[in-house]
This record gives sequence, structure tokens and C-alpha cells, in this order.
Amino acid sequence: MGDVSSTDDPQLVVAEQLAALAAADSPATVVVARVHDVGSLDDSASGPEAVLSSVRARLQQLVRSSDVLVEFDPGEFVMVAASASSEAGAALVDRARGVAALPIEVDGAALSLRVDVGVAVFDGALDDADVVVDAARADARGGG
Repeated sequence: MGDVSSTDDPQLVVAEQLAALAAADSPATVVVARVHDVGSLDDSASGPEAVLSSVRARLQQLVRSSDVLVEFDPGEFVMVAASASSEAGAALVDRARGVAALPIEVDGAALSLRVDVGVAVFDGALDDADVVVDAARADARGGG
């Protein structure tokens, strides 16, 4: 897939990707990146969409053609990546944190965003994709 999908049901996209990886006996890394205070971005002339579009584009650079990136809610991005090792998953999280930490220029002003990034490993044993996404969300809230 490799695309940011906000038109499809994002939960279904994640569930299908995890099911496909489980069928292939491939572990996955699930990364959640949450932009804080999306509503306060309404103050910019372009509104929050310009900022979120920049975040989306940066995260998209981390996605391989076999991975998926979806936006669950405005400012909450979920990435599912096949990963053979915990080191590969940790590297993906570090890259996501790195691209999120860079200031974003909107309407000629550089904005620094607070973005929490969390991770969970999916080994194919879970029946419900929501469980692994919730684990990544909890990790993001805990500061990763």
C-alpha cells in the first residue's frame, strides 16, 4: 500500500494489513504519532490542514511500499510496518520522532509541534488489531 489513507476506514486498513502480515508469519511494528493541540492550529491562516499535511508528508517518507500509514483522527497517524526485529522497529520509531521534531513552516512561520510517538509489536497472536493500536497509543501517552 504505502499511502496515507484517510478516505478508507483506517481501522479496517490497519486490521487488513495486520491480518496479511500474520498470514505471512511476519511480525509487525505499529507506530502511533499524535500531534497535540490540533485545534489550536486553527489560528494559522491555512488552518490545521496545512500543518497536518506537512506531518503526513514527513511520515510518508518513512513508509515502504509494503507498509501502510493511515490517519485515524486529525493529527493521529498509525503506521504498520513489517519488521523482522525489535531493532528495526526501534529504528522506525526513532525516525518518526526525528521527522516530527523538526519545525514546520506554515504561512511563513516556523511552528514547533508536540508529537508523541508510541510503538507496539504485533506478533500475529492477537485477534483484534485495536488491541495493538491501543498499546501503541498507551506507549505514546507514556512518552515512548
